[in-house]
Amino acid sequence: DAAPPSIIVFVSLGMPETSLKQLLLQAEQLHVPIVIRGIFGNDFNTTIAKVKKLVQPQQGQSPLGGVSINPIWFKQFGIKQVPAFVVMKPNTCTDKPPCDPKNYDVIYGNVSLFDALDTVAREGTYHAIARKSLP
Repeated sequence: DAAPPSIIVFVSLGMPETSLKQLLLQAEQLHVPIVIRGIFGNDFNTTIAKVKKLVQPQQGQSPLGGVSINPIWFKQFGIKQVPAFVVMKPNTCTDKPPCDPKNYDVIYGNVSLFDALDTVAREGTYHAIARKSLP
């Protein structure tokens, strides 16, 4: 198993489409992965259709980045609600779940990726990672 990246955004395809599109755009700008726990509505085709609709280019835009399915990362960081934003110490959390909470910061709530990173940059243990990732 590869080590998770230093920043991860956890979402659900059941979130409002506008929120998901905004997070996809922000995550693409910062090269941060967006992760869902599993397939939507227990149907792979529905999941594909929802993701395709989210990443399709709008007028003059290039396609947005994708969405990964990774239930292990949800377990690894104890994510029970979304959206959740994790900023972690590099090269940690590579073993079996759960990851020791002292190795990461997590922000929950319907906020932008930029706001979540700004909060970690001001108040988090891994403020330097969050600060470095902000434009």
